[in-house]
Amino acid sequence: MKAEQLRIGNLVNEGVVTELRQNSARVKYNLKGEVAQSLVFYDYLEPIPITEEWLVKFGFELNDRAILGVSYKIKGAALEVIKFDVDDYYTVYFKDVEMVKIRYVHQLQNLIFSVLGQEL
Repeated sequence: MKAEQLRIGNLVNEGVVTELRQNSARVKYNLKGEVAQSLVFYDYLEPIPITEEWLVKFGFELNDRAILGVSYKIKGAALEVIKFDVDDYYTVYFKDVEMVKIRYVHQLQNLIFSVLGQEL
């Protein structure tokens, strides 16, 4: 991953980013029931793919609008995320205008923060 893609609070496979440095990020994670932190070089950080489980966890609800895929909307916002059957990414719409295509949880977190000013 690249440092420019991350913000403090982003979720990655290793845990939660708590600090960004020039070549590495401090990541908080659970190790055998204990909270631990480590510095991890950006090249070793792995993004978390978006799934239905993650969308629901972040407050999205299934929407029946999509014809050729699955649609999720977040309550109280004009934001919709659609996974078309033929795509390996999610397309994000804001007020019915296509904004961006995303694959990973940290991308969704950053987008929600940018558009709605909310942390997921």
